[in-house]
Amino acid sequence: MARAEIAKPKMFNVKSYGAVGDGVAVETEAIQKTIDACHAAGGGVVWLPAGDFVTGTLHLKSHITLSLDYGASLLGSQNWADYPTDRLRRAREGQSECLLYAEDATHIRLEGLGVIDGRGTPEAFPKRRPGRRGDSRPGLLRFENCENLTFSGLTYKRPAFWGLHLVDCKTIHFTGVTVRFLNNGPNNDGLDLDGCENVLIENCDIQSGDDAICLKSSRYPCRNVVVRGCRVCSHTAPLKFGSSTHGGFINVSLTNCYFYDSPMGAMKLALVDGGRLEDIEISRVVMENVGCPIFIRLGNRGSTFGKGGKAPVGTLKNIRISDVVAKVTLQDRDQSGDYSEREKAKAGPIMISGIPGH
Repeated sequence: MARAEIAKPKMFNVKSYGAVGDGVAVETEAIQKTIDACHAAGGGVVWLPAGDFVTGTLHLKSHITLSLDYGASLLGSQNWADYPTDRLRRAREGQSECLLYAEDATHIRLEGLGVIDGRGTPEAFPKRRPGRRGDSRPGLLRFENCENLTFSGLTYKRPAFWGLHLVDCKTIHFTGVTVRFLNNGPNNDGLDLDGCENVLIENCDIQSGDDAICLKSSRYPCRNVVVRGCRVCSHTAPLKFGSSTHGGFINVSLTNCYFYDSPMGAMKLALVDGGRLEDIEISRVVMENVGCPIFIRLGNRGSTFGKGGKAPVGTLKNIRISDVVAKVTLQDRDQSGDYSEREKAKAGPIMISGIPGH
């Protein structure tokens, strides 16, 4: 019996389009040419062999796999000018500047054993850009209104702002991803999923400075989300719903995860801008060296994120939490040898908070 032939994807080596990979030259143009050629050919693999490739903002497109070999690093430029926003949609929340960008695209895959390093240190990108108003630190990645996205195997490091920011995207798979954002700078979220549907996050190793797995819903609900088999630590929260919650959160499952070294709390489920937070299943979680292990809140901030008016108070129901073991740790003692009130507050008990009349 003849062996079935497996169609091989078309390969587009960035070095064939002028990239050098010496860690010095800014190679945005060469890498973008490779992406555009791949897209024009109907899709394929944009291949980064071993080397250090410095780049500014890259626009990914439909039916493209960005594949990094072991020893390959995609390095964010440390020049503000390499992150223009004139061809990007204005971000609904956070900064518009980013290293990798896509909009209205389908079937994008980021894979391999290499590293995507934003090099967004506070020294290179201070929170207030000299000579400019506001905060324009670039994030690592922003995809808007995209479908069929896969993130497999890569290591992500040092964004200047948020890390992997997906807005209104559908059918997303994170598998075997490594995130290393600890102790780099402020606002270094791990995965920010805003209004996303049909998401699977599995077997990932995440260390983030700010919220690690962060579900947001500035306009549309986050729904049908599964998180399993992940190791997560964060200076703020390994799991966070909010604080943008106008669309709500529906049908979210987290199981068999390990949360550790998270002094400001572990799981934070908040609904403060209307919408619904319901049908949440959390089970088989082990936590070590965390602050408040579980925090659930119905609030009334009422933001509509530009729609006008104030959102009504939402509804919070059908949250099931089981088989959770948490070791809560106080972090510091004051000069008298006692724990400070601030540290006691961080390491509080399980908290469930509502509003009178709701």
